[in-house]
Amino acid sequence: MKNKMILTSVAAAMSMAFGLAYADETSTVADAASGVQNAVQNAVQNGAAPEQCKVVDKDGKGLIKAQMADCKAATHSCAGQNTAGDPQSWINVPAGQCAKINQGDFSGVPQTVKDKVEAAE
Repeated sequence: MKNKMILTSVAAAMSMAFGLAYADETSTVADAASGVQNAVQNAVQNGAAPEQCKVVDKDGKGLIKAQMADCKAATHSCAGQNTAGDPQSWINVPAGQCAKINQGDFSGVPQTVKDKVEAAE
């Protein structure tokens, strides 16, 4: 079961990374490969597939930085196309971490996740 979750994470990361490289003319396949490598490392370290997390403040404002969402939402069709403050956009976070992140607790959260989130005001 653990291997199946890791493989699912890898497949999702590869799809997302290569989609970003295709959509952003400044990205390269090497950028995409680096993203896949980071996702694989996170999946192996955490031993579980990531969860989709809509990071919002206490008033429901989205806290994911512009162009940092991991997948589509109602307002955009691809990863990396979100605007700042979009409460419908989400990022992948280690399994079980979303509620903690939404409470402002980033202890133990990978830096790659922290870099995608604005600090709550």
